[in-house]
Amino acid sequence: MFNRHKIKRKYRRRKRVKKKNSAIHSGRKDFAWRGKRRNPIQAHVSSRCSPKVKLYIGLLLLCAIGMLWTLVYHSFFHVKDIQIEGIERLSTTEVQSSVEGVISHKKFAAFPGESYFFVDTAEIAEILLDKFPLHDVAITKQFPNALTIHLTERLSTIVFDNTHTYYTVGLTGRVVEPIRKVTDAEWLIQTEFVTTTNDIGEEVSEEKEVSRRHIPDVQGVLRDVGNYPIILKVGDTQETLDINTEVLPEEHVTALITWYEFLSKKKLLAPRYIDVTSSHDSIIYTAGPSIHISLVGEYQPQIERLETALQQIDNSSSIGYIDIRFPGKVYWQ
Repeated sequence: MFNRHKIKRKYRRRKRVKKKNSAIHSGRKDFAWRGKRRNPIQAHVSSRCSPKVKLYIGLLLLCAIGMLWTLVYHSFFHVKDIQIEGIERLSTTEVQSSVEGVISHKKFAAFPGESYFFVDTAEIAEILLDKFPLHDVAITKQFPNALTIHLTERLSTIVFDNTHTYYTVGLTGRVVEPIRKVTDAEWLIQTEFVTTTNDIGEEVSEEKEVSRRHIPDVQGVLRDVGNYPIILKVGDTQETLDINTEVLPEEHVTALITWYEFLSKKKLLAPRYIDVTSSHDSIIYTAGPSIHISLVGEYQPQIERLETALQQIDNSSSIGYIDIRFPGKVYWQ
């Protein structure tokens, strides 16, 4: 026989377990559930910053902002010392004024352009190259407020001498303006005594001019206008030239400036003046030997021939001239 009481107790026990499990899974708490207790030894960690930490962070931000403001806006870090090097013909004042004009404009409509951190050296170099005749511009910034600008000038003017007046001539070969008249002291005059008989049979000696040669006053011209090539042309020009009169072909001016810049780097061949009376036999008078060149045709092969000749000549000061007009040949004496 089945024990009815045992079956009922077993059923009621199963029912209580199911009820308890369902209560736990449903999130309800019974009288015996106390939850998780805090460990009294464990340190309490707050998820929020304390007022002291917030104060430190605020002070750090203020210091950073103040330092940045000082570096950008304080006059101590504004470029004031501008050193310009390499100028021979240009005006230092004009170049410096141009640089100051570039850096005076604000950057991004809010930051001072003269601030050391906002000075754009590439922009300054580009503007100087556009405004002035320059080969190269090198700019260096020195902290906290200095710029060093080294310029390599490019010749854009020559001095033209027609034996009567000195003129400045541009790259197009046209007269820009007169400089001054040629003086009597700039002529080398050769004379000789000639003996003749007068009407009463007496012999009379007198000095007569045999020849005259104009030698430009190189030092005087350089002192008056600066270090420019002096180009002499005898015979086929008027005594007085109007402004914008063409006196030389443009390609001849380019060749002459190239020759001048090339020889200026050679100490013993520093050019004094160039006689272009004959374009097929132009003569460069230097501190050493004179150099015969041709302005007809290309000038670069002639420069190369001169370089080759100088390697073979032991002492260029001991010779009188070098002739490089003919392809494949060089003559010197």
